Amino acid sequence: MSIKRRKGFFLLEIVLGTAFLGITTLLFGREMLSLFGGWRRMETDADLLDAGRYMLTKLERHIALEATSVTLHNNEIRCKTVYPAKTTRVFLNPTVMGLYFETTTNEGVGTNPLFIRDCLVSNWRVRRKGERQVYLSFTLTKNERTKDFYRLLNCVNGKVENDS
Repeated sequence: MSIKRRKGFFLLEIVLGTAFLGITTLLFGREMLSLFGGWRRMETDADLLDAGRYMLTKLERHIALEATSVTLHNNEIRCKTVYPAKTTRVFLNPTVMGLYFETTTNEGVGTNPLFIRDCLVSNWRVRRKGERQVYLSFTLTKNERTKDFYRLLNCVNGKVENDS
C-alpha cells in the first residue's frame, strides 16, 4: 500500500467513528431524557401523595377528633369544637383551586390554606354517611399529574348533620 492510500483510509475511519459516536450520543441522550422524565413524574407523584396525606391528616384531626358537631352545607364543613368559643369551617376556594381552613374564636377569624403550594385541589366533595361519619374526597393536580384522595372520617365527639 502506498502512503497516499493509508491517509485516505485513516480519514474514512475518522468519518465513520464520528458518525457512530453521533448516533450513539443521540440514542443515549434520548434514553437519558426518558429516564429524567420518569424521575420527574415519580417525584411529582410523591409530592402529590405527601400533600394528600397531610391534608387528610389535618382534616381528620379537626373533624373526627376535635368536633362536637359537624354540619355539611354545599360541600363545606362547619364544626363546633371541643374548645369553648371555637368553630371551624373547611371550604374550597374555586378561584385559587385550594382548600382552606377557617377558625373563628373570641379573638377573631383566621383563614389558612390546607393545601400545599403548587398542588391544585378540585372535585372536593363531602357527604354524610351516617350519624357519626363523613365521607370526603378530592383530587390533587401538579404538573399535569393527578391523584384522587378519599377518606371516611368517624367523628369521635360529635354527630354529623346536613344543613338544609
